[in-house]
Amino acid sequence: KQVLYLLPEISLTTQIIQKLKNIFGNKVSVFHSRNSIHERTEVWRNVEENKKNAQIIIGARSSLFLPFKKLGILIVDEEHDQSYKQDEGVIYNARDMAIARANFERIPINLVTAVPSIETYANIKNNKYSSSRLINRYKEASLPTYEIIDLKKNKLTKNNWISLETC
Repeated sequence: KQVLYLLPEISLTTQIIQKLKNIFGNKVSVFHSRNSIHERTEVWRNVEENKKNAQIIIGARSSLFLPFKKLGILIVDEEHDQSYKQDEGVIYNARDMAIARANFERIPINLVTAVPSIETYANIKNNKYSSSRLINRYKEASLPTYEIIDLKKNKLTKNNWISLETC
C-alpha cells in the first residue's frame, strides 16, 4: 500500500523527510512546487506505477492529485493550518479533499494536530471522528491549552471584533 503524508507548508518537509527516510529508506518521495518539473514528473510516474521509491509520498496540497494505484492511508499533518486552503486558480481546501478522497477510496485518514480545527473538533464531539491524544510531547514540550468560545453566549460588539474571553 501507498501512503500520502500531507504537510501544509513546503518548509516543514525537511524534518519529516529526514525522519521518514531514516526509518523507511528509499521508499520515501517528495512532491511539491519547489521540485523541478522533471522531479515532479518522475514522482508522478513512480506513484502511478506503484514503484518502491514511491510508497510514502510527502507533499503539499498538490500531492493530493497524484495517481495513486494502491493508496492505503492519508495523513494530514497540522490539519488546522490555513495553508491547506488554496484561494487562487482552482479554489479548494486540501484537508477537506483529503477527507473526501479517503472516504471515496474507503481508506483511513489521520488528521494530526495539536489544536484541532473547529470542523474537526465538532466532528469529534458529534462522534463522527474518533480521537487519540498524546500525553507527552517530544522533548517534554508543554501541551497547548484551548477552549471553544460560544459566540452566541459571548457576543462581539462594534468595538470588540474578538471575544473578550480571549483577553
